[in-house]
Amino acid sequence: MAANSYSFAFVGNCPQAGPDLGIALERAGHQVSHYADGQAALAAPAGRRPDAVLLDAAPADGDRSAVLADLRRCPRLHDALFIGLANAAAPDAPHPGFDHLLSAAEPLATLLELVKQHASKRGYVPERTLLVEDHPDLALATAMLLRREGMVVDIAHSAAQAMEMAARHAPDLMLCDLNLPDMSGLQLVHSLRTAAPAHTMRVVIVSAYSEADLQIYRLASQDLDIDAFMSKPITSDTIRKTLAGLGARHRRKSRPSTTTTR
Repeated sequence: MAANSYSFAFVGNCPQAGPDLGIALERAGHQVSHYADGQAALAAPAGRRPDAVLLDAAPADGDRSAVLADLRRCPRLHDALFIGLANAAAPDAPHPGFDHLLSAAEPLATLLELVKQHASKRGYVPERTLLVEDHPDLALATAMLLRREGMVVDIAHSAAQAMEMAARHAPDLMLCDLNLPDMSGLQLVHSLRTAAPAHTMRVVIVSAYSEADLQIYRLASQDLDIDAFMSKPITSDTIRKTLAGLGARHRRKSRPSTTTTR
């Protein structure tokens, strides 16, 4: 998708949105997915992380509040904007649990502005993650945590495998153990940055070292453009905090410079 495009998931027939809304979104360069009901939306691939979920006023698979609750519990939908479509027969009916309510009369620009504002508040959300960990059991456990957060995860057990997978899949994020069997994590990052200097992959180094010990590695690796260091054990909470930090770091890096020349 283009840098300024968004992804939308329509759940149900969505007659309140009008048949042309999805077509208009696609023509504007956005990604649109249609699901017959809530269960179909929940069964979508893990990599489907829509920016906005538009839910029919009368979903076929049950009470709308129950469907909404099920969708909100889905890890890969945690960061989505939930929009309820107004029922033409009862436009003033309460719609608890939604971030916004959308009527058929609302222009496309209103929907896009809502999604734009919501996206600006979100943390960093990688589409594909490369996990580099040489201990198989730990790699599987960590990958499970990442997938629960809605990520698509590839696992490499060595630096050589990581180099091959990075070239093949071009991941958005790499979580890399500091100590690998064939080279250090820092050496791997240097090799990847050298091989693909234009690639904007984020890098998080993971280690069992204490925060004090990791500070030494932070200072020694400033030229490698490493985004964060994470101490083991990895939990869902540390993953979320790290991703939130990456989002804040990205906003700082992307902010135009205000330096003036005298």
